[in-house]
Order: sequence, then C-alpha cells, then structure tokens
Amino acid sequence: MKLRRPLKNQGSNQMYTETEIKELIEQTVSLIPEHTWPVVADQLSARIVDTMPSEILEQLTGNPTGFEEAEKSLLNFYLQSKEKREDLIADSFGFVGAESTLYFLEALELDKIPEPKQQQEASS
Repeated sequence: MKLRRPLKNQGSNQMYTETEIKELIEQTVSLIPEHTWPVVADQLSARIVDTMPSEILEQLTGNPTGFEEAEKSLLNFYLQSKEKREDLIADSFGFVGAESTLYFLEALELDKIPEPKQQQEASS
C-alpha cells in the first residue's frame, strides 16, 4: 500500500531537504513510547483519512466516502509491523503536515498513557 504524498508539495515543508525530513521522521518515531503505538496508529490513521483527497480515498476503498473502511484498512496496515511506523509518520507528514502531526502527537500526551502490566506475570 503506497500512500506517500511528497512533502515538498506542501508549502510549510518546502524549507526542508529530503535528508532533514527523513531525520525528522526517525526522531519522531524514536520519541513515541513503545506501548503507545496502537493509540498513535489509530489516531493518525483517522487524521490521514480526514485530510485525504477523495480520489485517494476512492482508490483505497472503492468509495469516495468510505472513511471508516479507509481508517480500518490503514490501521491494519500500520499495525502489521514495527517497520510500518516510519511509513505512518511519513504519510501523516505528507497528508496532515509535519507541524500539525507533531502538535497532534504532543496533544495526545503519550507520556501520560500508563504502560500495561507485563504479560510475563500472567505466564508464570
């Protein structure tokens, strides 16, 4: 699934080089606590779909108003593996905008989401 929208086409990102954008994506991924990725994927998938042009939404779902189906499809895609995390952030930067994505992530207050109890306790 290739959603990538080039960042250089968005006005606020024209000042960044491709290397700087890649570094910003990597830094963003590294700052997100491991246990919060399901929340991040869910919230950013919804934001991406909300800002997605109807043509892309239709390509993704076959329906220009298939928002819920698109959100579910993207969420499943991004949760497939840890390697998809950079894709999620890059896609969000492309569709939502880098600054908007960073402000949105900050507003989620990921550092306040408690870590789940270790599964190891249940298996002993």
